[in-house]
Amino acid sequence: MSDNTNLNLNAARQDAYFFRLGEIPSLQLLTPEEITDADAIRVIIADQEYFNLSLKTAEIPSITLGEIKIDTMFSPIAETDMKYEFGTFTTQLKMDSKYMIYKMLLLWIQMIKPPDNFNQYWMKKTFDITSTTGILTIVDNFKTPILCLEFYEIRPLSLPPIPLSYTTNGEEMVMDVTWSYSYFMPKKTTGEAFSLLI
Repeated sequence: MSDNTNLNLNAARQDAYFFRLGEIPSLQLLTPEEITDADAIRVIIADQEYFNLSLKTAEIPSITLGEIKIDTMFSPIAETDMKYEFGTFTTQLKMDSKYMIYKMLLLWIQMIKPPDNFNQYWMKKTFDITSTTGILTIVDNFKTPILCLEFYEIRPLSLPPIPLSYTTNGEEMVMDVTWSYSYFMPKKTTGEAFSLLI
């Protein structure tokens, strides 16, 4: 695989999917030399405080409102049980030539449950400080947002193996990442939340 020289990986075809994170908890664990590219993943879309990760693909999770059967004298009827079930959120991240994104996510996962503390009860405080907010934004050809989804209490759940080989086919370096989150909500393209109460 050929290295990507920077984090804006394809200037000819701009990204159509932006995945912004409120913060990256593991960033503070990297050395100053490793953080030199940190500003490169800050992309001004609506707020400079967000980090933008470049996506090649994203799978919008499913959402299901569960139901229960209520017996009647004629026939059972379906009623909602008011419990949401959210599907898996997976993304294919474009990597950088210095593997900075991979290191950040690897350390982030290890912060949640360090291998040398398997028998230690990990309290909610650690859960809180290792989660953040993520916003998936889809834009049109004119860079106008057309869909925004905000993910709450999100953190990386799994990283794939990274194959290393000497090839000359010019493939982009990408990494499939599965994310854990509590729930997601749609947002207006202006960044404001919808008022869903009837």
